Amino acid sequence: MELGTHSAQAALDAVMRWLTNIPKLLGRVSAPPVGTPVLRGGPLRFCQGVALVWLTSHVLAKFRVLPDPILRGIFAVHVAGGMAVSDIAVRTAKVLRFFGIVPKRVFPGLCAVIMTVCVKWSKFASPHITTRVMQGSLPSFAHMQTPNAVLVNHASFMDTILFLWMVNATYMYRMKTFYKAQLNKMPLLGYVVQSAEMLPVYFVSDEGSEFRVEKDKQAAVLERTKRHLGEGGSVCFFPEGAINRVDLRQLQSFRLGSFKMILEHKLNVYYMLTIGTDKVWRVKEALGGHAADVYVYYGKIDIDYSDVTLDAQTLANYCREQMQVRLDLMHAQLAAGHA
Repeated sequence: MELGTHSAQAALDAVMRWLTNIPKLLGRVSAPPVGTPVLRGGPLRFCQGVALVWLTSHVLAKFRVLPDPILRGIFAVHVAGGMAVSDIAVRTAKVLRFFGIVPKRVFPGLCAVIMTVCVKWSKFASPHITTRVMQGSLPSFAHMQTPNAVLVNHASFMDTILFLWMVNATYMYRMKTFYKAQLNKMPLLGYVVQSAEMLPVYFVSDEGSEFRVEKDKQAAVLERTKRHLGEGGSVCFFPEGAINRVDLRQLQSFRLGSFKMILEHKLNVYYMLTIGTDKVWRVKEALGGHAADVYVYYGKIDIDYSDVTLDAQTLANYCREQMQVRLDLMHAQLAAGHA
């Protein structure tokens, strides 16, 4: 969202006028009628102060007035906070599963929903990062026929967070995604994705265009994936296999493994293309959260499974071609100002 100089200055002036009235507001609110059962004095003032500071920072972040390090800090705190809450909630659900309150078959999907809902909080709390679904796109994941496979271009570490921001909880309940197995070692996130029974990829090497996996471990994951798809589940993955560090306008070659499963189970195929996540979280940075506008497009790829000549390589190439055409159109729309 780009604001003109006049509107940004007017918004800032309004916020500053409001800030100058905070002491009066605190004094007025913190003196309730005698006998009112509320916190008094210091505790109430502290709670009011925290709320006002948060609200003020939220407004200033929305208009991108705050310095970049503070905006990144806001993003980091709320993403980490969301993951911490999801970790606690998943551990609680695991206790409830132990006592039979949460059915075992429900538990993985419930964990995925918990993770999604908790991470979505960081979207609301990071108003300096805007997301917009572009013209001509499907409105949301809710409009996708299931079971399906959703292909996502990979431009940044932000892509996973953005996916959780945009996806609806009911879809996540029946969806599995592939992820780098090293994430299992991460605090908070590792426990949650394992509890949700997502699908790890055990890379031996993922440098450049070379992708090698630990075959024994990956064979077990493949069986889990087939079982999930056989039960009517859906999958989501980055077909490029790694972050595109070359040219974000050109999709990298798609890896074949997942397309063999798509072909075997004759899945509906959709895609989610994004532009701008690399500006939110730059490739070489350990922490994202920069102010930026992110554009999203959801589309469907129609596939003729009756074609006996269709194989995984042909399918992967066809999906990449269709997604590249749309990505080119998205860039053209943005250049023309028709997002």
